[in-house]
Amino acid sequence: MAKIVAVTSCPTGIAHTIMAAEGLEQAAKQLGHDIQVETQGSVGTRNILTENDIAAADVVIIAADTRVDTARFIDKPLYETTTEPAIRDGVGVIEAALASVPAAAAPTTAPAAYLKIVAITSCPTGIAHTFMAAEGLEQGAKSQGHAIKVETQGSVGAKNTLTAEDIAAADLVIIAADTQVDKTRFAGKRLHEASTKAAIHDGAELVRKAITEAQVAGGAAGGISIEDQVKQAKAQQAAARTGVYKHLMTGVSYMLPFV
Repeated sequence: MAKIVAVTSCPTGIAHTIMAAEGLEQAAKQLGHDIQVETQGSVGTRNILTENDIAAADVVIIAADTRVDTARFIDKPLYETTTEPAIRDGVGVIEAALASVPAAAAPTTAPAAYLKIVAITSCPTGIAHTFMAAEGLEQGAKSQGHAIKVETQGSVGAKNTLTAEDIAAADLVIIAADTQVDKTRFAGKRLHEASTKAAIHDGAELVRKAITEAQVAGGAAGGISIEDQVKQAKAQQAAARTGVYKHLMTGVSYMLPFV
């Protein structure tokens, strides 16, 4: 049902003005629309439209044979005709008026699907950057219509700890950290890693990037990820080389007095 306001007017303000108003009222009733009609003429103005009437209207119809001031209808869709069409074919006038109303612009892109996100933020001290990054992610997710829970980690301990249920229900995991974060509990989840700076600078962009670039986190025997295993292997190799070199140099130092 559309809400319509109208003004009818003719030079004498009697016959055609009243007949046009009746034609529009009957047509609106027939089509199932709501209408308020103001009549203007030599006998004065009747059924004056209020500001509320105009504000609530979907369209304004002017059916007049004289000039009508339309200043109060600014920013409203306006359809103008004479009294004769309103008298003879009120239905046609109303249909034409409604057809002239511009359709609401369709969104250029479909809104992103609602996601449940869990995140961890962490910095060496676990205070400033940790909480600023958490706030950036929360605001960024909220601005896009997503739900998020952020666990903060640092020297003050873990706050707002993610539960097994939180993680199980999550569609995405974001880690914004400047320290090493244990990722074993996120095995099988889509996970994206970044620095706290990225979350602080533009949390919304980080969320968008995580949605498009996240990779499924892998698990490993003993609860250690593949990435951590590689790091451990490299560290062990480096330690082994250092140990051999150290023993060789120790042997040389013992032999020097006998040379």
